[in-house]
Amino acid sequence: MPVPGVGPVSVPGSHAIRAAINDIIPGWPPGPDDWPGDVDRLESEVLPVVQRLRVYYYLLEAGPPCRILEYPRGDFRDGATDCRDLVPFDAQARADFDEVTAAVERTGVAVERIVRHNGAIYIPVKDSSWQYNWEYVYLEGGQAPPGIAFPEEEQWTHVRGDWWFHRAHDD
Repeated sequence: MPVPGVGPVSVPGSHAIRAAINDIIPGWPPGPDDWPGDVDRLESEVLPVVQRLRVYYYLLEAGPPCRILEYPRGDFRDGATDCRDLVPFDAQARADFDEVTAAVERTGVAVERIVRHNGAIYIPVKDSSWQYNWEYVYLEGGQAPPGIAFPEEEQWTHVRGDWWFHRAHDD
């Protein structure tokens, strides 16, 4: 749990408790005990692919299916009817999308999407909350997190290096 002035503090047994709860009620965001391992896997598997391909936006939704990849080669989509408003995937875009998907799957992190915005890479995680969104954020070069508009609703917690865990109000 985040402690003001100290940072994230682990509560003994919290990882096991969260895992048990997640088996019963899936969709809980990762806890502070999970953040360092998740960041290690995201940094080693996903970050290099996203940076090399210069991905602006990636999304893989299961149902109804929707696959989106936006990067310098173009903006590509396929899947359900409401997910076909951009250019269909060509062979290279499909291979690049599959490469990002494989990197995400190797992490074991429940990635919802990947968004690059203002020099930051946001990696929201899947959750079942109606109140908040949670995401890992890579702020390249030691950037400080953006200002907080609603302190009671938003929280930035430093994980390590250029990585942060962000909680924001779900609009």
